[in-house]
Amino acid sequence: MSAATVYRKTAKGNAEINTKGGGLDRRLRPLLILVDGHRGSDVIISLAAGIGIEAGALKQLEADG
Repeated sequence: MSAATVYRKTAKGNAEINTKGGGLDRRLRPLLILVDGHRGSDVIISLAAGIGIEAGALKQLEADG
């Protein structure tokens, strides 16, 4: 079992998914969709890399709330 951080969407993240109106960079949207409250950060980073999203993007989402 991995000791990776498990992220979940904030209210702001859920609103972005539902309305697409929060101004999220379109390149980060697929990454936000991967954040589900079950996957560890290592899995999210691995899946994101498979679609061309760099690992630092997860920290950007975190910083943006």
